[in-house]
Amino acid sequence: MAIAALLILAAIPQFSAYREKASVSLMQSDAHNLASLIEGEYAERQAYPAQQDVTLSSGSVRLDGQVLKLSQADTRVVYATSEDTFVLILTNPERAPGAEVLFQSNNGGVQPTSRR
Repeated sequence: MAIAALLILAAIPQFSAYREKASVSLMQSDAHNLASLIEGEYAERQAYPAQQDVTLSSGSVRLDGQVLKLSQADTRVVYATSEDTFVLILTNPERAPGAEVLFQSNNGGVQPTSRR
């Protein structure tokens, strides 16, 4: 019985690490999908959408009538733009505490995941 308890205790941190890594991968996927939506808007209008035109709600992002459902409903998205570039920052403090996914349109897309 004691051996089984030790094995379970050893497995819990490993499981948490796998879960956090999966959450970060989902945020990276969401960043790519959202960037594609924003780039499509740019191709159509020759300008990135203004911050007030991007509606961020629980589990989804709305832009010009299009809705992108996020992989995880509790992911938080920050969107900032200038005339010729945009930045997305995705975090999920519940599933990946301290991790953030940064997407910079003028710097090659998703940047390496950082820890805060």
